Amino acid sequence: MFNSLLFQIALCVLLVFLIMSAMVSVVQDVIIQGFRLRAYNLRRAIVSLLTDDTYQLEIADRFYRHPMTMAMSGGHSHTEQMEPMTFVTALSTAVQPAWSTGDPIDTLPASVAALKDGDLKKRLQLILPPPGSPREAIIASVSGWFSTAEGKMTERFKFDAIVLSYATATALTLLFNVSTLHVAQSFKSNAQLTQTIASITPGLAASIDQNTSSLTGAITSSPTPQVQVAAQGVKDSVRLASVLACVKGDNDLPIGWPWMAQLVELARARIDAATHQTACQRAVEAADGDPALQASLELVGSRAQVVAAGSPGAHHYGPDFKTDGVWQILIGWAITIVAAAQGAPFWFNAIRKVAGK
Repeated sequence: MFNSLLFQIALCVLLVFLIMSAMVSVVQDVIIQGFRLRAYNLRRAIVSLLTDDTYQLEIADRFYRHPMTMAMSGGHSHTEQMEPMTFVTALSTAVQPAWSTGDPIDTLPASVAALKDGDLKKRLQLILPPPGSPREAIIASVSGWFSTAEGKMTERFKFDAIVLSYATATALTLLFNVSTLHVAQSFKSNAQLTQTIASITPGLAASIDQNTSSLTGAITSSPTPQVQVAAQGVKDSVRLASVLACVKGDNDLPIGWPWMAQLVELARARIDAATHQTACQRAVEAADGDPALQASLELVGSRAQVVAAGSPGAHHYGPDFKTDGVWQILIGWAITIVAAAQGAPFWFNAIRKVAGK
């Protein structure tokens, strides 16, 4: 079955889906962390609980000025998670009157009763036990209220993440001009390239999945490992693409716009001049020090073949409105967008099942 052209085309298309979804996953995580969307959603949920027309944001501001919440977020409300007990303590202190000297949690029902009339007071009175109730009952009622709101916040964040993934997939699909129909047609007309890409797809898929997982994990830690892992992933992808291009004479997958090739050629020329090596020679040297790249090199050609190639060959591009049908392009883009939004793990597992590895 692996020798079937239709099977090889399907495997190559799945690889394109994996590459696109990996890019979407990385960009999405960078946006989520860069704009602190998880922290924003948590703050939005808490503010909605503690705001009404009477107090506006006064109680919410007191809540976030509490030492426990400030310690968690560095004083900037950037915390992404909050324990229910922290919420109970900060809330009890935020609504406690200045004249009250009792323990904030024990006196919480009385503190709420002393609030000005409004939606916030009614809201808190509905969830709190009457004054004089055991401390455990007060903690349980407020914790349950917060947990319910947190659950709704989590669902909202999941929805926002799905919207963001589709928006990111749309932007990347249009930026790189990736049409599934055009890619499939191009692979169908170039059996040699299709067979070569299909042969290295399982190994390349594993490498992409590992790099994506490492990068998304590094994003949550610190900028230094994030940059290092991202740079390594980009280098590996470029090196493997160069090996394939040098052996087969095909420089790119059938994606992108013509102006991109000009930028690539300009950058490659400057690198060649600086290193006194061609892209193919650099690809071979990189493969010599990387077992994964070396294995891929052995699949597509010998070391001598790559060095002798000198430089990658002709460019391939994505669809063009001048030569392709408008609806064909739009449908191809739509398929790519939906596929890319599914996430890298989905397509990695699909390739493993299809390839039987």
